Amino acid sequence: MQLRIASYNIHSGTGRDGRLSLRRIVKVIREIDPDIISLQEVGDLKNAASGRRQFQALSRLTGLQFVAGPTGPGYYGNAILSRIPARDQGQTILNYRNREPRGMVHCELFWPNAVESASPADGPPELNQGSKRSLSSRESAGGYGKSDEGSNKGYRIMVFSTHLGLNSKERWTQILRLIARIRRTQSERKGYYLLMGDFNIWWPLSSQLRYLEKRLNGFWMRDHTFPSGFPFLSLDRFLRMKGIRFLKCGRHLSPLSREASDHLPLVAEIELLPP
Repeated sequence: MQLRIASYNIHSGTGRDGRLSLRRIVKVIREIDPDIISLQEVGDLKNAASGRRQFQALSRLTGLQFVAGPTGPGYYGNAILSRIPARDQGQTILNYRNREPRGMVHCELFWPNAVESASPADGPPELNQGSKRSLSSRESAGGYGKSDEGSNKGYRIMVFSTHLGLNSKERWTQILRLIARIRRTQSERKGYYLLMGDFNIWWPLSSQLRYLEKRLNGFWMRDHTFPSGFPFLSLDRFLRMKGIRFLKCGRHLSPLSREASDHLPLVAEIELLPP
């Protein structure tokens, strides 16, 4: 099975022009046409009511399965949007002292074997019109995430979306917590595993990046995504793990994506490999 994934720090919907517009963000998501996309900086850090409305609006406007991972004191944080049905969602809190609240939202995406029976993109017609891709028409393959127990026949993908802190000591604490969470899940469930998000690590030879690769037995995929007007830093990344092959990976660059947020989206085409 081949999928298109993306990670996008939306800066609470505020663009380079200082204007807040979730519709611009949604249009960029439509340009990407992802099967799975992780979002960072969704909502409002201080105002819970405003932040909750932003999460709800993104869910409504995209028509995708929506998994929210807000933190306090407002309603602000990460989210996962998917064409594939989501279940068993949760969040790992990564707060550090008095720094900005951080977290990692995670969920299990489960796609039944009978992919020809229905389309996963049952969102609003205006979102799905003109889509050139259909997950239901793609070739399915067995894999590490294949489940064949009872009515659970299908493909299981464990997705983790995070946004780490700006301070190195803060990030080390967060990295240890997220590794513990992912490894615990790996010990409990068979599946394909994806870690994605804004890691706030700009140095490509960072010991933190190497440590994550080693402990999670993965390999980083990246491109320059920040700042969106003149991108030269690779803050946004995917960590590919066992059973996943990256066919291509790069930033999504368009006139709208340059303006909609201070980050460009990172996009990849992946293939779920058989065991």
